[in-house]
Amino acid sequence: MGDLRLYKHSHIGTKALIERYIESVLKALTALLEISAKQGDDGEMTERKLLDSLLATRQSFGRSALLLSGGATFGMNHIGVVKTLWQARLLPRIISGASAGSIVCAVLCTKTDAEMPEVLRSFCYGDLAVFEKEGDEDGMAKKAARFLKYGSLFDIAHLTRVMRNMLGDITFQEAYNRTRRILNITVSSASLYELPRLLNYVTAPNVMIWSAV
Repeated sequence: MGDLRLYKHSHIGTKALIERYIESVLKALTALLEISAKQGDDGEMTERKLLDSLLATRQSFGRSALLLSGGATFGMNHIGVVKTLWQARLLPRIISGASAGSIVCAVLCTKTDAEMPEVLRSFCYGDLAVFEKEGDEDGMAKKAARFLKYGSLFDIAHLTRVMRNMLGDITFQEAYNRTRRILNITVSSASLYELPRLLNYVTAPNVMIWSAV
């Protein structure tokens, strides 16, 4: 479904091959459930066989995920998207983010279902001064000096403060245990010759989420 040739063949319209594949999967899953219901407890389609079939389908078909991009303050647009998905009961359990998107998905994946409505209501009005502290902005000379010394314009201490206040010292594993949502944060490598890393409860269970952001 992600093969580049499918999308280079035609740049407009739907991909009929993918649609037919999805329809076939849905029919197969429906048939499994119907056969299992008709047979009762003594049939060949036992609960174990049914579960194995569903797991095999998920393995080959994949799972829905939400990917939140970067974009500085444009990252707040993600809140509206997430709120709509949540209200429609369509928010995936797997959420990934980079840059500004990692801020949003980190907060979402550390909150339980009961806490989610309040988080979505108040998130945009909280402390989001990740670049500079209001009333204590850095001047151009200080930014220039920091850029020459560290290669960055802004002090990362502001982002660290905001994220620690929002999340506390919670790890990827602890967040997963608490919410059952799977948080993924992509991290650029320090070296030019290394690939970016994907941090989650499997690859980095003991990493503090605020530090990944």
